[in-house]
Amino acid sequence: MAFGTLFSAMLKEEWRMHSTMFGSRGFLLFPVVLTVMAAVASLAVPVFLAVMPPGTVSTAPHIFYLIAGISVGSFGLLGREVMNRRFGQASLLAYSSRSLPISERAIIAAFILKDCLYYFVFWVLPAVAGIAVGSLVVPEIPPVAAPLLLVSLGLSFFMGIALAFFLSTVYAWSPRALATILGLLVIVIVLFVAGGWSLAEVFFPLAFYAAPSLMPAALSVVLILLLAGLSIAFVNIDFPESDRRYPCRLPALSRTFGMTSAPHFVAKDFIDLRRSDGGMGKIVFSFLFPVGIIWLMLTILQYFIPGLAPGIIFAVLLGVFTSTIYNWLTEYDLFTSYAFLPVTTGQVIRAKLESYLILNIIPVVFLLVAVPFFGDAFLLIPALAAFAGLSLYAVGVTVYLCGLSPNVMLYDARTFLLYVAAIAPFVLLLIFLSIPSPWYAAAGILLLPAGVLLIQKAGERHGSFEERSF
Repeated sequence: MAFGTLFSAMLKEEWRMHSTMFGSRGFLLFPVVLTVMAAVASLAVPVFLAVMPPGTVSTAPHIFYLIAGISVGSFGLLGREVMNRRFGQASLLAYSSRSLPISERAIIAAFILKDCLYYFVFWVLPAVAGIAVGSLVVPEIPPVAAPLLLVSLGLSFFMGIALAFFLSTVYAWSPRALATILGLLVIVIVLFVAGGWSLAEVFFPLAFYAAPSLMPAALSVVLILLLAGLSIAFVNIDFPESDRRYPCRLPALSRTFGMTSAPHFVAKDFIDLRRSDGGMGKIVFSFLFPVGIIWLMLTILQYFIPGLAPGIIFAVLLGVFTSTIYNWLTEYDLFTSYAFLPVTTGQVIRAKLESYLILNIIPVVFLLVAVPFFGDAFLLIPALAAFAGLSLYAVGVTVYLCGLSPNVMLYDARTFLLYVAAIAPFVLLLIFLSIPSPWYAAAGILLLPAGVLLIQKAGERHGSFEERSF
């Protein structure tokens, strides 16, 4: 099979996987939504420039797209487990080297190129187009910013993908070598911070945006090609896996969760989380990034709206982000895994939500630490009330709109807009309610009935048709 044919087939395969779930039109509208959101967000650039240095404003999107690239690329390492469990019935071209006359190097090269092109069109290009639109009405955004960002953000994204593939290749040969490289990276970062170096001096895509010239762009391309080339040259699909054996914990965990409606299913969720790559720790670490975003938003809000109680705002925003725990719980299986059992979709959703409520102890611990840290310890009661109401309401909206497939359905433009429209007004309402008195934010507890109603309706809605699968 020619390389061009393989590459074209992988593009079609990626498109088909997404469009099968919610239709070609819904998937096509997703970059349009991103463009609109980026255009609206660019209107806030003067606000950002008023509260932080310009260098920090330009650094944030580059770091975001570097992390996004790592996230896309790391699917090759961490995604095996998800792919095998969630798309078990699908036969992907990435796994075809043992059944078709295609070399592993050709497959990984086409896979990297496909990821770069596909997600550049769906993630990077729409954001830059939105910024270009915003530059027409925001004088703080120079006209040259959009074309420069198209290059620098694209390079950041490609570098993230190449780095993830390189690290996964190292892991495939030697987990110890990977640990050594990661340790060296940590040392370099510590020296970099201690030395007071600017990120724009060492991160070539950002250096290109800060001072456009051929050299940083060329160095970025060389580094990307070097990482990708090493990944292709030393590709190894035989990951070193030890024979994993686990003690049977289902009966004990089922007894522990005996107070739930389906203790065996709740126990299965916890076993899945524990035995998957990253274990329970990935949920804890997945909160660090949202907490960083909340801290940034708090800084901005406090500057423009004096009198806000940071502990309350943290609780409100954390309540929304907490609903992502439900995404983790539905990551590893589809309803088809339960189809041979005498259970309904609604019963499976209810069990997932009971697991979600138990795992809410993690964000509650974050909240109990953060609120006193902000000097608002006396506001713990309204903070917990606002968090509880929004957490249940946000997950209720997620379940109603997405059922057991939030990680996929939120890529549907219509579903994503409905999700934002259903949650954003209540977030803003609670924030403004807390201005005259932080205790008014306790009104967030009134969202609990709405959340319960949405969850009940979700069970009926998603039980009335067959869940989509591959």
